[in-house]
Amino acid sequence: MKEDTTLNLRRWFMAFTLQGASLGAFTLILSLFTVTGMKGNVENASVVVALYSLGNLVGSVITGIVLDKARDYPAIIFRSLFLSAIIAIVLPFSYSLSIYSLLSFLMGLSVAFVGPAIIVFMNKRLPEKMYRRSLSALNLLNSTGATLGTFIGSALLVSFSFMEETSRMALIFFFSSVLFAIASIMISTQRKGSLRILGDRSSDRLNVSKFPEAIIDVININKYEQRSRTFILAAMLTFFGANMMLAVFSIYLKEYLNVSSTLIFVIYGINSIAGNVGFYLANTVMRRVNDKELIKAVVITRAILIVFITISGIFKNIGYLKMLTFVSFTLFGFTWPFFYLPLTVQATNIEGMEKSGKILGLLNASTNLAVIVASFISGLIAQRINYFTAFVIGVLFLIAAYRMFQRY
Repeated sequence: MKEDTTLNLRRWFMAFTLQGASLGAFTLILSLFTVTGMKGNVENASVVVALYSLGNLVGSVITGIVLDKARDYPAIIFRSLFLSAIIAIVLPFSYSLSIYSLLSFLMGLSVAFVGPAIIVFMNKRLPEKMYRRSLSALNLLNSTGATLGTFIGSALLVSFSFMEETSRMALIFFFSSVLFAIASIMISTQRKGSLRILGDRSSDRLNVSKFPEAIIDVININKYEQRSRTFILAAMLTFFGANMMLAVFSIYLKEYLNVSSTLIFVIYGINSIAGNVGFYLANTVMRRVNDKELIKAVVITRAILIVFITISGIFKNIGYLKMLTFVSFTLFGFTWPFFYLPLTVQATNIEGMEKSGKILGLLNASTNLAVIVASFISGLIAQRINYFTAFVIGVLFLIAAYRMFQRY
């Protein structure tokens, strides 16, 4: 059994790496293509990003229902990756912004299962130290994949410069689809020897008549301890604050700072590299620093970095201050692992192993809700007032999150 577990995890880690590479190119193109390919504006781009997050929210709720009872994890992962491959290849051929938005929602839904399925499995089957180390390695590989995907996407834009920008972006959607397909094939070849956990085969099947009740069971915050409720709320405030900047940042670079699409890819690629370095160092830091203290330190640091981005944007005509935007965004990527990893460990342990799937589903659903609301609000404020008002509101929410984590 131990050998099978190692084999499964290797395949899953590799598939999650390919998913990271695919999404590394896809998520940035998603908003840019809204403006360039679908002839939308910053509000439309924010709505598309929000719908992608809404899909992720719905998927997160479903994972909360399924994963604590699931046993055939390869089947869950395979279906998620296969559906993602289909959606990615269809997206650039959308005939209208409405269809494009709907497909974005479905993509968010389909990609929501892979990471949580692997994390819940590891939490249930691995000792604490191995779980933390494996969680760090899993996300390092995913982040490395995202970095490679971002740079390959940038290379596609440069290498095919004789084509229109819209066509080059369509190539990136195709690239994303191919990677999803390869990842799904890797999982499908493993199905015969897949692990069966948590009961007999019938435990995987959901009773449709009880599905609404199961959803309520996951999202009913009153069923969790007060400490868990405070934790979830603090996480929501953190994601809301950060995404008041992140949701419109690529458009901000393109429209306000006049950065080319190719350079935007490079900037996001450097951000991803910084995140990779963070994931590489995170496990060592987490052994020496309390999870709660590390989370608080990252939250307040990110608030400061958004302040720096705001200041450098206001005084963009001063050349060296403009560079402060890029440096701050790079550090934003570097700090992410030091927040995400201890947050995930705390989430899967806070209510005990038997509820790890539900609490992780609730965490992902609530933080995606925060991302959705932030995407709508930041896009609206950026369009009708300015980007900096959205950034400042984000800072205020991060400060509120810091205070909330102090109470946790």
